[in-house]
Amino acid sequence: MASQQGFVSDTAPSTALPHVRPTSSLPRAVRPPRAKPLPARSRVECLLYIELHPCPCGQADVDWARPRESRIDGRRAATFDGDCHGCGTSRGFQFHLPDEPVAPPAFGGAEPSRIIGPHEFLALGRRAEAAVAGDPARLPIASAEAALHVLTVAIAAHEEVVKFIPPDGPAVPREAFTSDAARSAFDHAPDGYDRAALTARLADYRTLERAYRRRLAPH
Repeated sequence: MASQQGFVSDTAPSTALPHVRPTSSLPRAVRPPRAKPLPARSRVECLLYIELHPCPCGQADVDWARPRESRIDGRRAATFDGDCHGCGTSRGFQFHLPDEPVAPPAFGGAEPSRIIGPHEFLALGRRAEAAVAGDPARLPIASAEAALHVLTVAIAAHEEVVKFIPPDGPAVPREAFTSDAARSAFDHAPDGYDRAALTARLADYRTLERAYRRRLAPH
């Protein structure tokens, strides 16, 4: 099985993101003024957004502080601060969160994400899929437990792609891709956003998930 490092989890970034170290004792640089908080639907979605936006220097390794929760404009908010491990640049992310939490591994409720695109969810789902062995019976218990977590990420990510499909639509519309990079990803492989294809893939994942849960069930 491939490594499962880097797949999101509902924890602080120091344990959820790839190659992230705990906060150092070094003094932090003055942080720039914050933009308006981003509309996240869950802590898990915050962590994925952070993972998708590394430092401009190219370094994903950050000394993150534990996120702080507060209320901004009367709404629940989470603030993530850290210093890039590569160049020392101060980095910060601020998100609005719903008052009713969404249980992981789900990224959100019934509505599609407003901060992460369908192509990014699809890429995460495919990356997670590639890290999961097809036969849990051949895995040690610890490896099967880790693989099951990654498989639930693959399922949740593909469910997010489906949320971008209109109720009576056959596929994610091109209008859902809001940047040149996103539209390029769609144009390169539009069939990956087809409702029937996504539904079939999710059915296969859920069959495999049941096999993993049987492997891990007490005997």
